[in-house]
Amino acid sequence: MQCSTRRRIGRGRTFKAQLNSSSHARACGRGFFGDMLREHIQWKDDGTGFLQVRVTPKASANRVRIEERSEGPLVRVDVTVAPEDGKANKQVVKLLARELSLPKSALVIVRGQTSREKTISIQG
Repeated sequence: MQCSTRRRIGRGRTFKAQLNSSSHARACGRGFFGDMLREHIQWKDDGTGFLQVRVTPKASANRVRIEERSEGPLVRVDVTVAPEDGKANKQVVKLLARELSLPKSALVIVRGQTSREKTISIQG
């Protein structure tokens, strides 16, 4: 989904930008990509959810994407930081919280602290 927004760039001129899905929520007040991401959360009866992700540290850009594969969709999180002292894990939680429009405190890595395959618990 694309959303257009106008930004002032000085002297009364405006710049019309086409925003991709990752910046869509911030620009238009709706979380289109967050809604797509929520479809991959496995919810339990007590209101907690679990999300399986594959992390790529030292990537060229911070991003969350969903890959369609023959085994089923895979949520991939690319982070630019190295996996040292939990820095990559903190960045993963920060990115997912932003995409899901949740506070960082609502997300906890419950499995895979030192692995690329992670299970993240989501409250709410």
